[in-house]
Amino acid sequence: MIGSVDKPIITTAILQLVERGLVRLDDDINKYLPFSVRHPDYPDKPITIKMLLAHTSGLPHDVPGITTDDFSNNGPWIRWLLKHEFNLSALRKYFFPQTDRSIDRKFSPENADFWLFEPDPAVPTGEIKHIGDGYQYSNTAFYTLLVRVIEEVSGQSYVKYISENIYEPLNMENTSFEISDYPRDQIAIPYEDFGEGLENDLPITGMAASGKTRTNIIDLAQFLLIHMNKGSTGGVQILKPETVELMHGPITSLDINDFPPSHCTGCGLSWFHFDDSSQGHSGFVAGNCADILYKEGDGNPYGIIILMTYSGAKTPLVWEWWEKYFVEVRELLFKEAELIASGQQK
Repeated sequence: MIGSVDKPIITTAILQLVERGLVRLDDDINKYLPFSVRHPDYPDKPITIKMLLAHTSGLPHDVPGITTDDFSNNGPWIRWLLKHEFNLSALRKYFFPQTDRSIDRKFSPENADFWLFEPDPAVPTGEIKHIGDGYQYSNTAFYTLLVRVIEEVSGQSYVKYISENIYEPLNMENTSFEISDYPRDQIAIPYEDFGEGLENDLPITGMAASGKTRTNIIDLAQFLLIHMNKGSTGGVQILKPETVELMHGPITSLDINDFPPSHCTGCGLSWFHFDDSSQGHSGFVAGNCADILYKEGDGNPYGIIILMTYSGAKTPLVWEWWEKYFVEVRELLFKEAELIASGQQK
């Protein structure tokens, strides 16, 4: 499962619609939605597509009620909740979503606490944005609003649009939203550390646009290649070169140390830049971790993909493993990729 690597896939789809003249980045999102979205403290300020893609809309990481929240905000973790907490409130939210996930309720003025800051506040040129100060990485912007834009504009479900316009053209034959599409012996078993040792009693599903996608290294490499190669790979053009350049940016300067082993220095349209000169996106969901990253190199870009089972818990065991082993593996992969790109190694 690739978690938030879904976000650059969603962005790629939005930008395809932009290229076709069906969406404009600076348009008010309300132009494309059957309901109205406004920050209650700034009712006259439009929330634009670009703000949502760049995580500068003022929306939080997750809106309460969208998922059954636990310490990692990667719900729904119903099986874990049942086993460990008997969280009846979370169960009610999950099984009776109309009581807690209503679009009208979620974005109404009485829910002003959902919003963190003025949408895309003006800052002096070169000023760095920090979390909660003009910038907030937001699942809500993508899985609640941008996916709905794709469906409203294309007239297709999110699953159908992504499959027909990204996965199928790239021959990503082993990429699917449904676990039933795979033999069970091909499914990676997720593990989580809840502070009492590793467990694999984790959910195996999720929202289609929120970590539910399953894939493998070969398929995901096709998606990374279109971003390394200005929108095309194997004779298939998914985006125009200038569109890829716009997506990658960066358009927002950041100084965030939430992305070990590197500081995040900037954000494009759901595309991150790091202080080791790499760029791309990571994903974490229910015992799984994914990374798609590349470096420009000297005219020969080279990239790496990491798919692994991984605990998202903030326990000492996890952080020790992350700092001691993951950093080393990531750096080693980049060194190998650089040698291959330069022709020094097959």
